[in-house]
Amino acid sequence: MVEATIRHYTLHSEHECDRLELQARIAGIEDHIQYLRIPGGANILDAGCGSGSMARLIASRHPDATVTGFDLNGGYLDYARRIAANEGLANITFREGDIQALSFADASFDLIWSKHVLFFVPRIEDALREFRRTIRPGGSVVIALEHWPGIVLDPQDPELRKTLLQVLEGLADISITTRLVTMVMQAGFVDLSVRMDTSRPYTIIGSIDSDRRSSHATEMDAARPYVAQVLGSEAARDEFYDAWFGYLDRADTCTVLPIWFFQGTAPISGK
Repeated sequence: MVEATIRHYTLHSEHECDRLELQARIAGIEDHIQYLRIPGGANILDAGCGSGSMARLIASRHPDATVTGFDLNGGYLDYARRIAANEGLANITFREGDIQALSFADASFDLIWSKHVLFFVPRIEDALREFRRTIRPGGSVVIALEHWPGIVLDPQDPELRKTLLQVLEGLADISITTRLVTMVMQAGFVDLSVRMDTSRPYTIIGSIDSDRRSSHATEMDAARPYVAQVLGSEAARDEFYDAWFGYLDRADTCTVLPIWFFQGTAPISGK
């Protein structure tokens, strides 16, 4: 079961943890802290923690908190444990498992943070119900996802944009952002809000810089067999890659990608 679910993560490669760390630096994840409501002594879950960058950041910023990084891929967790140990973080642990069936007791957490992973989860409703089950009354969930259907290419290139979205839809459930508010509400959360920012790894003015290009090229290289399936042939894939990276390399282009932060609260009984 674990291996079958891992195959749904179409960006996986042996370099993925290093890429995730680079992407976190480009994204400026320190600014994500503003979206989190963290009480003193909080118990916090990073659901789909990957290399552990955000879990480690929270643990370092809130030494009185207890942070758990949770991911399906044991190799990613081994990487995260090594980095956390090197950073001397004593208030963080990592556990392997499926966010569609969390291995925690009811009302375990004051906060659940999750970024990107819901793009790759087959049963999103199950994951959201598990978030609701394991969050204490009054606790919160914050989910961060890029809104890929809203990507802007300037100057416009309708055919390239159409193919890009076709590829991304074949790799992940990128339309989830258009459905997530209702799904979070149906999972039992209240006081929902959505805040928006720009996704720094994919918002590029002028020629793409070397760090962004390295991160994006690594993930797209990992996705090569899936993209060939989506577009029908390796030749079509290679033609798209040439066109897409050619666009990003141009000095006269701009891409803007929104990222949405969804927040909900577990209701307090009687309120």
